[in-house]
Amino acid sequence: MTTGRRNDPRERAVLAGSADITMVLDHEFRVVQRILSSSSQAVRADAVEPGRMPLRDIHPEDLPAAMEALARLAGRPGSTDTFHLRVENGNGGWQFALVVATNCRDDPSIDGLVVRVHLSDDSLPLPSSHVERTPIVDIAPCGIDVRDGHGNVLFTNSWLEARCPGRAGAVDWLDVVRDRPAGEALVRSALAGTSSGTDLSVDVDNRSSWFRIRAEPHRDSSGDVIGVVTTVVDATAEVEARQRLERREQMLSATFAALDQGVLIIDEHSIVTHANAAAHRHLGEPAGTLVGTRLGDSLFDRVLEADDERLPTQVDNAATRAMTTGDEVTGRVIRYAHPDGRDRWFATSTRALAATSVESAAAVATIADITERHERSLVHEHEARHDPLTGLPNRAAMIEHLTGALARQRRHGTGTCGVLFCDLDDFKSVNDTLGHAAGDRVLVVIADRIRAACRAGDRVGRFGGDEFLVVLEDLDHPTETDQIAERLISALQSPVLVGDRTWSIGISVGVAVHSSDADGAADDLIEIADDALYEAKRAGRGTWRTGRPPESGSAAAT
Repeated sequence: MTTGRRNDPRERAVLAGSADITMVLDHEFRVVQRILSSSSQAVRADAVEPGRMPLRDIHPEDLPAAMEALARLAGRPGSTDTFHLRVENGNGGWQFALVVATNCRDDPSIDGLVVRVHLSDDSLPLPSSHVERTPIVDIAPCGIDVRDGHGNVLFTNSWLEARCPGRAGAVDWLDVVRDRPAGEALVRSALAGTSSGTDLSVDVDNRSSWFRIRAEPHRDSSGDVIGVVTTVVDATAEVEARQRLERREQMLSATFAALDQGVLIIDEHSIVTHANAAAHRHLGEPAGTLVGTRLGDSLFDRVLEADDERLPTQVDNAATRAMTTGDEVTGRVIRYAHPDGRDRWFATSTRALAATSVESAAAVATIADITERHERSLVHEHEARHDPLTGLPNRAAMIEHLTGALARQRRHGTGTCGVLFCDLDDFKSVNDTLGHAAGDRVLVVIADRIRAACRAGDRVGRFGGDEFLVVLEDLDHPTETDQIAERLISALQSPVLVGDRTWSIGISVGVAVHSSDADGAADDLIEIADDALYEAKRAGRGTWRTGRPPESGSAAAT
């Protein structure tokens, strides 16, 4: 008789077999489908009705072990386990049964535990002096052996005989396991009254396989242990799949740990769930302390960036954006105050993870230490924008700075900006008389004197040859340029010592002033100052002149 909810060919093939009773149990271990053979009529008719829990008809002494076996199996899709128990028969007595259960929850056509029950003809425990190899045991889809109270094999079934060498009916699975002491421990444990099981590697037909072995105490009617009943199933596919997964995880873990880049795996709350050794090393944190830290909190307290106090929030937002949109957020370079006192520069990238990539993970952030590269870049940039002799900004850097100063002046709508164009008087005679090396030393001294004569916020640069440019911002009054020009001329009146000789070097200055309401670019202001410098040179040198915009006429002498 068959009762069920499905009837497709694959399902019938899975459920068909020589068992007296075949059932499909749902997640609550309730019967959702059953197949009864004609020899199962001794079992109570309502014991395996759909919707009923057949566990209620198991002998109370056997129920805990059965529950444990089914619960263990429920967590291993594709696995098979076997165990012995007593079930209530239709006559009010107890009947022995071999149960073979398979987890088919990964098969949509089954979606449950397939339980095959092989009933024994005996309704009482087998006497210790009479243990027989019955047809039911012999055709079981797993290995079964029975041992006496000393652990000696009394008989085995056909499944084991096909896989173990030895005399038919008395082979010993212990002869094929590689870890024999572990197998013998299972037998001793069962003889001591404790059920136990494990997976053991075996050699079968010159190939490596795995047996899942479970040893149960065999008790008489008084409850005394009189032997051992062992069930064996082939767990090769499951164990090898697990080993492959473990090897893959080990390889990924080793790769994760060995990366030079710091890697942080972050959950949906921006909490760090995994961090490799490089991440701890880059950030100067003790091993293991990054896990549990939230981005944007203590982790990036030491992130620095000039004129940007909001950077920690932006770093947190980069992770949030990656998790929300799935975009990769790359290219952010941050400066980090390392605990060793030296700033580090990191290139960071954040990418969202698929939901199944890492449990509870939402994004992965990488941190690459680019400190040396960044510092080399700063050196190259400095060299490209500064005069190698005096260390002052060069012509390009000064024009860029003046352009920025004029833009700030227009944006604020207030203040005055000035330019001093300076040229040394009679410097050519130094080069001609003492040589270019001496001339270079003079230029260094002159640069220092010009810097000292200017205000703290003024920008001094070498414009080329013996020409210098000074950019003045935030002048309180246009006449402040006159005072600074006078100080420059005064600073250079003292002779310069060159070797064992002193040399008098003068300076002429052209001044240009730009008010907040005036037009004109940086080049225009420099041209006005250059014209004023020409007028100062014509006036006898060692003096200064203030230039006027072209529409106002020629430069005015002071």
